[in-house]
Amino acid sequence: AFSSCSSLTSIEIPDGVTSIKGWTFARCESLLSVVIPNSVTSIGQHAFDSCKALKSVVIPDGVTVIDLGGFGNCYSLNSVTIPDGVTTIGDAAFSCCGKLKGLLLPDSLISIGNSVFKDCNELKEVNIPNGVTSIGRMAFCGAKKLTKIVLPNSITSIESMAFMGCFGLEGIQLPKSLTYIGDNAFAMSGLKSIIIPESIESINSEVFYNCKSLRNIRLTDNIIKLAVLNHNRDKIQDGISDRELLHCKIIRDADKLDIYNVILTDPLEAVYPLDRYPKEGITKEIKEAFLYAMKEGIPNTSC
Repeated sequence: AFSSCSSLTSIEIPDGVTSIKGWTFARCESLLSVVIPNSVTSIGQHAFDSCKALKSVVIPDGVTVIDLGGFGNCYSLNSVTIPDGVTTIGDAAFSCCGKLKGLLLPDSLISIGNSVFKDCNELKEVNIPNGVTSIGRMAFCGAKKLTKIVLPNSITSIESMAFMGCFGLEGIQLPKSLTYIGDNAFAMSGLKSIIIPESIESINSEVFYNCKSLRNIRLTDNIIKLAVLNHNRDKIQDGISDRELLHCKIIRDADKLDIYNVILTDPLEAVYPLDRYPKEGITKEIKEAFLYAMKEGIPNTSC
């Protein structure tokens, strides 16, 4: 209705309106203030997207959902009040709000979408309320000044790139309820140390990629140590759980694949440097037979 009204500087939504539909005030680049009445219960997709001059907003008590991109790209937004009653903050709802500093999430919140606070460069502290079960994909990616994040024991998953590029984040306490950490979850962050809880069942690739300050990763679960001890044995020890057996097999098979790939991609002389050893007693025929056997993976007795 008012999308791209570039001269609009203020708006007072009348009492009785229950929903602000998608894109209603999107790209109103001069909008400085908005008054939302208590009758509003939902803020639609990209309702205030790219309102570049908007500095603050008070969301009324009746709102339960802030939808996809609701306040995304509001570059000047530095203050937002989210009332108790909001249960869902949709994907990219506050993405690229580069000046957003203070943020208090309500206890009623149960869902934080993907990229919700992506590139909120001034955001420093966030306390995730108990009841939220997942930190969405790229939720805080690029929040460069984020120094403190509190995760409740309701969190079971941290999705891929959730805290990627959080340079100021030097430490985080992972909850005992956490079972999954996605790809690049803490890549290029400022982490110095971290404790992996016993509850973890799956850690994906490059979780701590390029964390240059990371010096200590502590595992509270004995499962990795057990897997490493068993990975090169002829027979995995008896009396271990199905979960422990799975990890033993994963590391064992990964080790075999690594050896296989080295043999396929590296020159045999690099893998088996025969030139380091005395040549006396090793004839050309014996060397060729040895290299042939290693290449083919079968015994050769022709010599």
